[in-house]
Amino acid sequence: MNKLSKKLKIFFMTPEYIFAVLALVFGLASAVLTPQLIGNDENMHFIRSYALTDFEIAHQCTLPKDIKDRGFYAIYAQDKPDYTFNTKPVDENRTIETDCGSASSYNPLLHLPPALGIEVAKVVWPSTGGMILLGRVFSVLAYVVGLFFIIRFAKVGKWLLVIIGLLPVMIHTSGTLTGDVVNNLIVLAFISYIFNLFVLKTVMTKRQLGTLFIFAELLAVTKPSNLPLLLPILFLPKRILPVIVLLNKRIPLFIVRMTFAVLSGLLAISVLFLWMKIQNTSALLDSASARNPMMENPLFFLEILFNTYINPDIIFGGVSYSDWLMRGMAGSFSSF
Repeated sequence: MNKLSKKLKIFFMTPEYIFAVLALVFGLASAVLTPQLIGNDENMHFIRSYALTDFEIAHQCTLPKDIKDRGFYAIYAQDKPDYTFNTKPVDENRTIETDCGSASSYNPLLHLPPALGIEVAKVVWPSTGGMILLGRVFSVLAYVVGLFFIIRFAKVGKWLLVIIGLLPVMIHTSGTLTGDVVNNLIVLAFISYIFNLFVLKTVMTKRQLGTLFIFAELLAVTKPSNLPLLLPILFLPKRILPVIVLLNKRIPLFIVRMTFAVLSGLLAISVLFLWMKIQNTSALLDSASARNPMMENPLFFLEILFNTYINPDIIFGGVSYSDWLMRGMAGSFSSF
């Protein structure tokens, strides 16, 4: 009995285990109980994830007609969308050339978990219902495992990460087909890593510096709006900055800090434009395909942020939209 109570005590004092158990239970419940393709743009993410299982990354792709019909039905059908669990096997021999949808602009990394789930479903449960379900399950597993290790290696704010990770909107998102799961994990991992550097007592090693640059690249391949997260690099503590000597002269630490920030930014921008180049030069790219304004103009997110949170001229229901939005976020932050 003493051993059991001791183990339970350790468990309830370990934030990553608390998170993993609760997130797994509620995440899987969300994946199973939430009507299929009712998530935010979930039908487009379903199309994108399926296309990746056939190694197609362009705006135009070849899909089984069953997949195309199920994925696009929620948008283009005039009747009510079909949210039923479809168990009919997909006919992979009946294919069609089609637009892969608005989610095709995202880097394949973002849809890797649901794509793996769909690939497994092709073997064990080859219906659109089975593919959507297993894609959701793999997204939940990726979310739980990823944030488990982020919390474990975080030196600051472990319980805060648990609270953020267990927010209903985060759990609900993990239980749908979306690229936001990987994006959220990368963002939370980077923020946690930056905090780890701020409390570091010794000078940064080459490995830690390399990890910082890798995070800069990862932020760039997810969403351009993540790039402002690199700004805290400008405020890294002096005690962790390495001493650099050039021509027998010691480089001032503020220049070292600025150099790290500039290099991180250049790496991020280079990766971002490389992906944009790949998208624009693909042989399968159709000029009539849907475009992502954020990919075409990375600074467009500033206008979006202004209109979303600050602009007092947008009126909704007789009151300022920003006021309505903030009250909505505080009062009912998730439909789940």
